[in-house]
Amino acid sequence: MKLLFITLMEVVECLLFPDITGWNNFTLVEEPFLPTVKQLDDMEAPETTARWHVWTLIMLGIAFLVAVAGTLILKCAECKTQRPGGEYCTVKVASRQVSRAEEQDGTTDRSTAAVSFEPRTLKVLLAISLTITFNTSFAALAWSSRTGRLSKDYGADWEVYAGLLACSGLALVLQALIMAWRLPPGEKFGTMAFAQACITGMAPVISDQYDTMKDVMFAVLCMESEHVEIQVMGVLSLEWLVIVHMVCFTFEDTTAELLDSHLSVLLLTPDTGAEDGSRASSSAWSSSIVAFCDMLRDKLLVLLYKQLTPTKRFLLLLENVPQAIFAIIFLRYEGGSVVVTVLSLAIPAMQIGLTLLLYSRVRAKIAPYFGRRLQALVRAGDKLLAQRLWREADFESDKELFQQAVAFMHRKEIGAERYDSVISFWKVLLAMHSRPSEEQWGLSDLGLKEELPLVEAFFAQLAAAGSRKLDVDLSRNQLGDAGAKALATAVSSLKKLQDVSLSLEMCDIGTEGAGALAGAIGVLEDLQNLSVNLKNNKICDAGAKALATAVSSLKKIQDVSLNLEMCDIGEEGLLSLLEALRATSPASTQLDLGESDIGKKGVFALARALRSGEVKGRVTHPVVEFLAELEDEKLTELEEAQMLELFLYGHSRGGAERYPRLFGPLCRALPKLPEPLRELKLDLGGRGDGDAFGAAGARALAAGLRHRKELQTLTLGLRENYIGDQGTEALASALRELTELKTLHLVLFSNNIGPVGAAAVAESLRALRQLKKLSIGLESNAFGDAGATALVESFSELPQLTQLYVNLQSNGLSEEVQQKLRAAFDSLPMVGEKRILL
Repeated sequence: MKLLFITLMEVVECLLFPDITGWNNFTLVEEPFLPTVKQLDDMEAPETTARWHVWTLIMLGIAFLVAVAGTLILKCAECKTQRPGGEYCTVKVASRQVSRAEEQDGTTDRSTAAVSFEPRTLKVLLAISLTITFNTSFAALAWSSRTGRLSKDYGADWEVYAGLLACSGLALVLQALIMAWRLPPGEKFGTMAFAQACITGMAPVISDQYDTMKDVMFAVLCMESEHVEIQVMGVLSLEWLVIVHMVCFTFEDTTAELLDSHLSVLLLTPDTGAEDGSRASSSAWSSSIVAFCDMLRDKLLVLLYKQLTPTKRFLLLLENVPQAIFAIIFLRYEGGSVVVTVLSLAIPAMQIGLTLLLYSRVRAKIAPYFGRRLQALVRAGDKLLAQRLWREADFESDKELFQQAVAFMHRKEIGAERYDSVISFWKVLLAMHSRPSEEQWGLSDLGLKEELPLVEAFFAQLAAAGSRKLDVDLSRNQLGDAGAKALATAVSSLKKLQDVSLSLEMCDIGTEGAGALAGAIGVLEDLQNLSVNLKNNKICDAGAKALATAVSSLKKIQDVSLNLEMCDIGEEGLLSLLEALRATSPASTQLDLGESDIGKKGVFALARALRSGEVKGRVTHPVVEFLAELEDEKLTELEEAQMLELFLYGHSRGGAERYPRLFGPLCRALPKLPEPLRELKLDLGGRGDGDAFGAAGARALAAGLRHRKELQTLTLGLRENYIGDQGTEALASALRELTELKTLHLVLFSNNIGPVGAAAVAESLRALRQLKKLSIGLESNAFGDAGATALVESFSELPQLTQLYVNLQSNGLSEEVQQKLRAAFDSLPMVGEKRILL
């Protein structure tokens, strides 16, 4: 196989370059090095063809050697950055990966994490590169002119072109050394990254170095003319070349275009692995070939696109239109010139034509490039290039292109209804938004956990804009503690903030992340309004204490809103927050605690603070909301005597007014009231046959009551509430759970209770075997003989009864059943008082 391969290569080489190999009756010709124009004129056609072949191969070899050398340098840099102790874990800090050891010992420095250069530095380096390129080209071509080695027919010698190409390659290798030195630990560049950079930095027609060389060569050719006006035109051509590049520095896009050519290696961004998903991973040979072809096609499309952009077209027109005019004048005076015609007229015309014909078509096919490249540039901090790419993409006008690109900009799928907000978000982080601080930013559920550099860039631009207001929703982004710390660093940089609204619901933030955020908030000395939503993050008491410390340090605070539902806040954390609110005494407070278990001390202390006005505002916690509505006497009675008594009878003046305010909070608070609650007395009757209570009210009360299993005494007055069988069944089900009851007073007359409801009550009584005192009023209902019989029979299963009072009047009982029920009641084996009314 190897022999066959060598043979095929020999055949191909001989067919392509028979004059070089000396095969097929061709002979090797001795060629002069750096021949003069006269020597070139004296050469035979085979000799000139041989020179073309040889130097083409040499220049290809130079390009190949440069590509290999640069790639090896960058690969060696990857080995250099790895340290003993194992592989690198995926821990993102300032858009780079750091080793576990670095993360633990805290040696990671943000300043060392950036691979990219500051825009100002890049512009200085670009100016140096342009100066060197211009001077090198001018020196080489001026020397060629003075020594008779430059003509309008041949141009310069191949040796000169090769030398200039080698200089460009050397500059790229030098850039590779710089990038290798700057590469942070754990990062790497793509295998083909340097080779791609070589194309934009060395290739004829594509690179600015080529454009500079051909324009300088045209100017020198003009200066060789015998016509003074042509010589002057040559000077003007050089001046125009300098002016064009100076003008480019005044526009960000044209500067970025030149950077992409002169400093292409310095613009490389570390490989984020974003393209891995687009490559087929299969052991099958055919799949690998298809994947490679797709990758090659994508890269070629991107390379083609870069030559078709509006910025490239503008540069081509700016630089080549005057040069084309000069070239036409030159040809008119000096006669035909292949070099001038091809380099100054034909090729620029073709380039400009292609930008007009192909730009839209190619642009539509490289949406993945826009997405991946934008994210990579932001991660690397290359704002200049990212801005240019964003302007070229023009997502605001082309939402279809954005729809294709956004999948590569964010990991989460984003619906069309959110395109405008996401576009605005990107405009801010690219410093392209006019008023970033005046908007509410809905950035929830964008998958920002792995895209923290975007968040950092976003907040950095808000800081740069001197924002006094921050309203950002980052909920459901699973930021974690690492993301919260990065966010804290960003927030702390916004020194002028007066109004902060930050939603971080369901972001997997723990104690450390909450502490970092609290520390960042605490340094905002001018802060007046603070709203932080940390719902469903396990910040625990330590996180609550950190927030308390932050709030207590805000001397100018006027409005505080904290959502700490499902945050595992306990008594200790709540008391710390309460002390902070007392210390700062904001004019308005909103504290959302959900059903957090904040302990007995916590609920009573917070309720008293609300009642006394120490805390002004609203607290959402079922127990605190209820306790804050109680009178001080009732509050003390509940706390010390473990007893709660409420008189909310509908026909009394006080009860009618207090019922709407207390009944709902009571039902919500019952499951969470501090234990133990030994005695509960509720008079909730007299609500009538409307919707004021009814079955719904009975169900709501039962839902809370069933949780008070420690109750020993219960008085429940629900007369004239028309709860019906459904409401009665709900109450009976709750009573069945209260197995510690010793005393039960149940007043249910005039409630439309039928046989089903009565049977449910009877069944629940059978479960309360600890009852000693029972008083049950069920008069004026409609359960008839069957219901009454079930109730009386249930009393026989309560062996500890010492006192029993039953009223079953006005229930449509027959005389016969009444007699049987009295006999059964009288025969109950109990000691003490008993009475039944039928």
